[in-house]
Amino acid sequence: MQPDRVTSIDTIRGVAVLGILVMNIIGFAYAGAAYLNPQYTGGETSSNLSLWAVAYVAFDGKMRSLFAMLFGASMLLMAEGSAGNETSRHVARMAVLFLFGMVHASLLWSGDILLPFALAGLAVFPLRHIPANRLFLFGVIALGAQAAINLSFGLQALAAEAAIHAPNPGKAAIEAWNSLRSVTQSDPADVARETAMYRGSLPQILAIRHEAVLFARFFLLPFEFFSETVGLMLIGMGLYRLNWWQGSFDTRHYVKVALILVPVGWGISALLGWRFYSSGFAPAVFFFTDAARVLIAPLVAIGYAAKIISIVKLGLFPRLLSRLAACGRMALTNYLTASILANLVFTGIGLSLYGQLTRPQVYGVVLAVWAVQLAWSKPWLQHFRYGPFEWLWRSLAHWQRQPMQPPAYQ
Repeated sequence: MQPDRVTSIDTIRGVAVLGILVMNIIGFAYAGAAYLNPQYTGGETSSNLSLWAVAYVAFDGKMRSLFAMLFGASMLLMAEGSAGNETSRHVARMAVLFLFGMVHASLLWSGDILLPFALAGLAVFPLRHIPANRLFLFGVIALGAQAAINLSFGLQALAAEAAIHAPNPGKAAIEAWNSLRSVTQSDPADVARETAMYRGSLPQILAIRHEAVLFARFFLLPFEFFSETVGLMLIGMGLYRLNWWQGSFDTRHYVKVALILVPVGWGISALLGWRFYSSGFAPAVFFFTDAARVLIAPLVAIGYAAKIISIVKLGLFPRLLSRLAACGRMALTNYLTASILANLVFTGIGLSLYGQLTRPQVYGVVLAVWAVQLAWSKPWLQHFRYGPFEWLWRSLAHWQRQPMQPPAYQ
């Protein structure tokens, strides 16, 4: 038994899978700290800083928050259609997603979110039956824990900077400062090495990506992603319990939520971005502002979702929404194919444009990928039941080949 499709959820997921590339593309295109620091993507030019600011305010953390919250909601949706064996089915699905994440990170994108989602999905699933208010409470606690972790790194960065400027700093102090500094500042030699390897042969690409994967798995996963992802999934589950994602509230409710959360969230994000920029992208300031982002990004994401649901309920832009919903139904496929296309554009296995494009040109690549995904998802689903990777995910999780043609063709 398959759960019924929820158009609003599919549409929001489609927006999220397209929007997440706005941030990811910088990691695909540039070396070192470029993902956080626009000094490595074109310096002080107005176009570079303006596009960085827009991405920071409107996208950074917001699309990943949408993805994670919808993942939590989808777990409950899938559990409802599991006919009494939801735990074993869920464990199988997360195990396959974990494997997808390992392969995706090693071969295509070290910033993979599939493996963290699989682990967080296993962690939150036992809480699926608790009331919505407790899901929200536990979710906020998990987000608060993540913010506390970020604050602790900020305090460490302040202490390390003070130690490095003291007379005769020791080796340990120098190493601690260099480690924390590397989050937002990169040595030119490291940037040159990384750029050369990503433009090189496949073995070179895999070797440099392996270094990034180790950092992601042993630092980012436990200290930056896990608690935040758990919190977001729990909040998404709570909203599903209230039938909020499903559009069951009055349209005016969704409009009001969007009108409050999006402008307020953007305003706070703009202040955080200005503080980060005016500090010269100091490591300590990054961690402090990122602690605030952990709490602000989910609110903005909920505002985005509310706006999309209101548009769905009002029946506006039906052609665009149908294509976004198709992208959302094929979110795994579109997420992975974006990584494939980015590798073909930027690394040595393709056009080898790593580190060579300006930020506006890089976002031109994003627009091209969006055009491809919006164009192909709907026609594909008119002929097949699932996207290619969704079909593989289901087939491996069930350990049985799943039907590919839609029911009308059976």
